[in-house]
Amino acid sequence: MKILIEIKRQEDVDSKPYIQCIEWEIETENLTIASLLREMNADLELKDVAGNSVSKISWECSCLQKKCGACAILINGRPGLACDAFIKDNILKG
Repeated sequence: MKILIEIKRQEDVDSKPYIQCIEWEIETENLTIASLLREMNADLELKDVAGNSVSKISWECSCLQKKCGACAILINGRPGLACDAFIKDNILKG
């Protein structure tokens, strides 16, 4: 199943933020957002929907067990822990 990931990016503090769209093939919807981001960053040729090469996705993580809060991100405009947010509950439902 293909899903569309929209990532808000910003090159530096003085540049304007923009949305980058990446289409990604998943085998299961039971992945966490953290697992998805790690999988995407492991790809040697990460590309956006237009086929342009894109840089790795920058995000923080530590324990990946809902204990430290390092992986806190905005998911569909709502704060959450990437290690505890599942694709089936957040991306597929929007």
